[in-house]
Amino acid sequence: MLNAIGQFIMRYRLRPGRPEPGEVLVSEVTVLTRSALVGATILVVLLSLSLRATRAERDKLLESGLVLSAGMYVPPLQRDLPSGERMIVASPSSDRTWLIFVYNTACLHSEASLPGWRTLAERVTDDPTVAVVGLSTDFTYSTDEYARTHNLGFETLTVRDPRTRALYRLNAVPQTLVVSPEGQVLYSRLGRLDTTAAMDSVLKALDGHGV
Repeated sequence: MLNAIGQFIMRYRLRPGRPEPGEVLVSEVTVLTRSALVGATILVVLLSLSLRATRAERDKLLESGLVLSAGMYVPPLQRDLPSGERMIVASPSSDRTWLIFVYNTACLHSEASLPGWRTLAERVTDDPTVAVVGLSTDFTYSTDEYARTHNLGFETLTVRDPRTRALYRLNAVPQTLVVSPEGQVLYSRLGRLDTTAAMDSVLKALDGHGV
């Protein structure tokens, strides 16, 4: 122990002048530490600015109507599932409220939302008045592979045609939507869904539909 302390004192001793080979002066260590702290501070500031920019971009999209917002309407969306069954989203004839997850297979924010989406899908599994579907803006083969590797836990439809993409405002991902049987948007969230508060807000929108 004494030997180790002695080596530390010799290596970091306080004295003026140039250091001996292999010797580091305390003043140099202090400079390095301060530089590291300044670098960390700059990184935190940059991350904060990036988060604010993301929020500002999200708010701009909502205000411009480029993404769906509560009160808007969407038409029924029909797609054939691999099983051969036809799924009709937002159809009054089905009398079901739709919980919709919009994503792209290359979007990291979409991937970060998957645990929350799975949790929501599990919460409404036994509710016959609520249906869950994912809308992928990617190609079919990419969407199918993504569903297999990520074990989504809900059916996914690929939406590539410009008309449907425009009607459903699929301009940005990820989105979490709650749509009534008549096609009215009851809830819309743009951005990742990865907090308890965010999931609670979705469940609140589904309240009154058996959840």
